[in-house]
Amino acid sequence: MVGGGLYLFDRLPSLLTPLGTTILGVVAVGLIRHSKGKLYGLPLAVFDALLFPLLLIDGLIIVGSLWLWEEALRGSGHERPMFILWRVITVGLIVFVNVMIVRMTWRAANDVQKPKPEPKPITRATVFVGVMSLLCVLAALVITGLTILLAVARQNAEQAGEQLSALLRIDPMSLFYLSLLAILTGLVCGIVSWRHPTGKVGAITCGILPLMSLLFM
Repeated sequence: MVGGGLYLFDRLPSLLTPLGTTILGVVAVGLIRHSKGKLYGLPLAVFDALLFPLLLIDGLIIVGSLWLWEEALRGSGHERPMFILWRVITVGLIVFVNVMIVRMTWRAANDVQKPKPEPKPITRATVFVGVMSLLCVLAALVITGLTILLAVARQNAEQAGEQLSALLRIDPMSLFYLSLLAILTGLVCGIVSWRHPTGKVGAITCGILPLMSLLFM
């Protein structure tokens, strides 16, 4: 008991390091915000304040989603595609949550130090990327529909004992992975063009599509 207590006491500073780093980062952000430009180092202060909280949030997302989808996988017979789908959804959710938290924190920390700039005009490149996000959504829907039709036709041909044609010999899972690639591409394009409505619609739709695929598999 005494040895264990001493070991814990010796490791206490290292265990409190994440908490101390976060507190010092928050204090530094507050001092820099109210210094009216006299103090520098706001990016480092925001990094210190958010590093360990974001790591904790990311860990909770991974553990929670893994437990949830392992429960959904039980007895489904789709272990491999569901694992890939879990990774796509989890990575997308982590990226989205981290970007939004960092963005909101940076805006809150920077609004006192500097006057709010005029919003930048939306460029043609942003609109183009937003349209690409919507096209990726359309492509994912079309590929998913073709995957379902191919799987049904292949199953009916096998039950009837017919010889599979060249088209029916295509593995439906190859099309499924292609649809996941389209969804991930659309999600990235939507986040990049988030300032335009097409980007918002594309990113949100690409975030919903994997969940719908998870429910119908």
